[in-house]
Amino acid sequence: MAPYDPRTRAPFLPMLPTAFDLPGKAGNGLPFDSDRPLSPGTRLAGRFEVISCLDEGRCGFLYRVRDRQDGDRERVLKTLDPRRSDARDEEWFRREMRLLQRLSHPRIPKGLGIVAHADMLCALQSEVKGIDLHAHVMREGPLSEAEGREVLRQGLAILEHLHTRTPRILHRDVKPDNLIRDPEGGIWLIDFGAASDLPDRPREGNCRDLTALQTLGFAAPEQALGLQSFPASDCFSLAASTLFLVTGRNPVCFFDGTHGRYMIDAPLSEGVISLLERMLAIPAGARFSSAREALDCLEGLPAAR
Repeated sequence: MAPYDPRTRAPFLPMLPTAFDLPGKAGNGLPFDSDRPLSPGTRLAGRFEVISCLDEGRCGFLYRVRDRQDGDRERVLKTLDPRRSDARDEEWFRREMRLLQRLSHPRIPKGLGIVAHADMLCALQSEVKGIDLHAHVMREGPLSEAEGREVLRQGLAILEHLHTRTPRILHRDVKPDNLIRDPEGGIWLIDFGAASDLPDRPREGNCRDLTALQTLGFAAPEQALGLQSFPASDCFSLAASTLFLVTGRNPVCFFDGTHGRYMIDAPLSEGVISLLERMLAIPAGARFSSAREALDCLEGLPAAR
């Protein structure tokens, strides 16, 4: 299937949580196991046929499905099982879909709506063909500096798009697993489950946010502590991801606890090291003021060797 064309729309699937309901019992009476993925061939909401299970989350599974009522187009379907979730989880689930429906960017999957299968919610989005960069590095080894710079360039352009929306959108979970490289070399940012366009107030983090909204080594310190997040927090995570991609090492390996800063010792050009160290600066106020400023600095560097 060709990559998503941002000029197209999918009006067939409105944001109706009870659309395409199937008969079924509520709660613990759901006619499938909450801890096991559905088998290939299972039909959801009367139209979406499971092709394969892509991943498992805390509240459900992620599937590749075929839409039997829309020319057998392949989609990605994310489930929210009421036996594994609560009202807060549903709030985040619906927020993710709302944001993906609102966004229109050639490297962000498009949200197609929420439908219901029995009491389970199913969020549909366009499929992204490619491989996540964490898996690529684990299989093939680190990227070259030129490849890493291209990931950084495209990633910063996506973050600039998010951060300049009204209201602005923070992704809050940028990491190598959520960066997909398609067959044409395009970099996609996926998984907006932690994203938000709500005002992020200081000192309102909690223990739940610490587990849900941070990934060790890639979350900015202020975010990992459950404090206020900023556009610079997303940029920190992109820099940390890039550092992993070009070295194969978790970014925490480069943190100097004595001096309280990242000191990158890697076979990279001086300009790239300086750029990454500034994006990884602590506190957030010492980083670039925006993704655009970091992108301008990157584009001003001499070509990679």
